[in-house]
Amino acid sequence: MCVQSQLLCWLPRGMEWLSGLSTDARQRRLLLPLQAFIDESGVEGTDPVIAFAGFFGQAQRWAEFSDEWRRWANASPSVDYLKMNEAAKLTGEFRQWNPHDRDVKLEGFIDIIRRFPEKAIYATLDVSALRARPYYTSNMVGSGYFGMFFSVLAGVCYEMLEADAFPIEPAEIIFDEHVIYGPRIQLHYPFLRTILIEKYDQELERVLPKQPLFKDDREFLPLQAADVIAWLFRMGASGIPTEFEWIADRLAPVIPVSGYSGHFDAERLDRISDLAREFEKDVNPERLADYFKQLGIDIFAKQRKRQSRKNKSST
Repeated sequence: MCVQSQLLCWLPRGMEWLSGLSTDARQRRLLLPLQAFIDESGVEGTDPVIAFAGFFGQAQRWAEFSDEWRRWANASPSVDYLKMNEAAKLTGEFRQWNPHDRDVKLEGFIDIIRRFPEKAIYATLDVSALRARPYYTSNMVGSGYFGMFFSVLAGVCYEMLEADAFPIEPAEIIFDEHVIYGPRIQLHYPFLRTILIEKYDQELERVLPKQPLFKDDREFLPLQAADVIAWLFRMGASGIPTEFEWIADRLAPVIPVSGYSGHFDAERLDRISDLAREFEKDVNPERLADYFKQLGIDIFAKQRKRQSRKNKSST
């Protein structure tokens, strides 16, 4: 069975992010109930498909996960981190490894993943379909990265609203660092969050994070697990055969995939374009200008407070 067919079968019928750290890095820190770790795979201008994927579950479980992940990474033969693309190509941390030893190391990581997350979630995008629709590529929100980001973010939040397993409170959703899009999202997110709540669903206010987090996957270890399935879903949606279908075979029976996961092809992009245009009516230049004016005031106030503290400490 190929990775693509197995993946298609793998479908459902404050401070919390600190649990992504190993024990020595999180001692005396408060852990809140839910966190999700999401990574992206693929380059929009290079690969035919880009993917966002990851796992979510209870923060305390992620704390245990991080300790086990670090121990296995350090076990001989050791790696500093796991990136699936490097493992597949025997580059980076897996340079000069033979395929058998690589697979044994991967099996240990996959066995750890099997025991901790409660659900997986993904979004994949047909890049050519996106590029063929100038409406999407002419605005920031319609770009591939932004679209996948908000798709996965909303999926995690709706899972929280519908499931009894998680408390109804803002989630901590941690994405892998992105030097280009991360700062842009953090700048625009508070405004877009307000519009989403006002325009589409006021219930989202109960669960949407005040601000998503972007962290280093070499320090926040569950992001490395997210990288594994982001790579798998990208390969599967691209129709590219790999030798790693056994990973999907191991994960599928024990970790369900959120029903809010999905593939954005030409048909789906056409269906959501009208909704996106409705959204844009509220993201008008006047309101956006007001937001940035307020943002500037807030930044200035913070700068004044910092300077005041600095002056006091120097006296």
